[in-house]
Amino acid sequence: IIMRQKVRWKEYIYIIIFLISCLNSYLIYIFLILIFFKIREGGQGFLKICLLYTLRQSIVLPGLAIMTGTQSNLKQILILGAALWILGTYIKRKEGKIPVICLPVAAFGISALISTVFFGSFPVAGAIKVINFVIVLVAIIVATIESIEYFDIEQYMFYAMSFVMMISVCVIPYRGAYVNGSAGMLFQGVWNHPNDFGVICAIYLAMLLVHYDKIKGKQLVQISLVFIMIYLSKARGAMIAALIILLIYFIVCGNKYNRIILISVITLSIFVIYITPIKDDIGAFFFKGTQNSNSLTEAFSSRDEVIEVAKNRFLSNPMFGRGLLIPYASGERSLSFSVKGIEPGNIFLELLGGTGVIGCISFFYLILKIFRQSREKYKIYPVVIVAASISEVSFFSVNNYGAIYYMLLALAIIQFYRKNSIREER
Repeated sequence: IIMRQKVRWKEYIYIIIFLISCLNSYLIYIFLILIFFKIREGGQGFLKICLLYTLRQSIVLPGLAIMTGTQSNLKQILILGAALWILGTYIKRKEGKIPVICLPVAAFGISALISTVFFGSFPVAGAIKVINFVIVLVAIIVATIESIEYFDIEQYMFYAMSFVMMISVCVIPYRGAYVNGSAGMLFQGVWNHPNDFGVICAIYLAMLLVHYDKIKGKQLVQISLVFIMIYLSKARGAMIAALIILLIYFIVCGNKYNRIILISVITLSIFVIYITPIKDDIGAFFFKGTQNSNSLTEAFSSRDEVIEVAKNRFLSNPMFGRGLLIPYASGERSLSFSVKGIEPGNIFLELLGGTGVIGCISFFYLILKIFRQSREKYKIYPVVIVAASISEVSFFSVNNYGAIYYMLLALAIIQFYRKNSIREER
């Protein structure tokens, strides 16, 4: 009991440090250094570091201190250093063995490296990006598997994300929680960008559906609030992702009661939308206010430039692409490691343009393998990785909120290890 109380008090101290870092930019350095010492806790410490760092960089409200570029780079270096330490100690203990699921990750990483090193305009910068996210992804998978018996990262992450959602709901009436965009006032909650916030809402929806065994009144209210916030953010891709998540949950959920509740609520919602003026607002949401709602070309015109860039990169090298998240200029080769990344816009476009057919197949083989190994409602997590990346691709960016994606994949993966552990006990 005494040990548990000590651990609890330590967690409270770290939460206080997290909150204090919002007061002043210089205090962020103290936060980054002190939180880094959680690596002494091993796998669970590393997972907490990744999540707390990600939330601290992403949470933004007027008056609060935000991370500078230097602090963001320091955060990325600390995460990479911690990941290398976790992998090094794990490989040493296991005498060179790694979980089998890490092999498809490595295969995709190798294909992405080939694309950027041999066919990209900026091989060094591209290689750094690929190596960074592969190492951190594998380290998160390993740390989750290692700490499965004594640390519930799923619950820890759910509470942390619930805190973000709760505060975001509270600031809906607050003008400072909105930014002025081409589609009007866009709600971003306490996150740093409306579109990214919409994606985070979709991710949280998946976590909600997985976390609760039974959907009751409380859960329906939470789900409704998530959809309201996505609507206020005007993140069209996030709304599509949320609808896909509901569909997948309906298919893989083994609870008939939850299926009945969902289909009833969805049917009622569609009916209410159809018979009320809300349907015009919903139409404007999906078509971005386009007068002619039948003009899909006009409605999606904001993606024309992104599609054209991805198309040019893909057609110039269909098999291997031109480097993940790295710009391409025909005939140019630069060894610079400081290159501004591109706006991918869509995971399919980025995989084809950045890694070609080979890399695209490797990536979706990894997602499919994890999907097949997951059980029941946990199959949502590998799907949400793809669905949430329809409009905002942060999966390959550790310096954004890629760590949240990696944890979701790890949560899906450990179901396989839990199942095997139960069999061995029996």
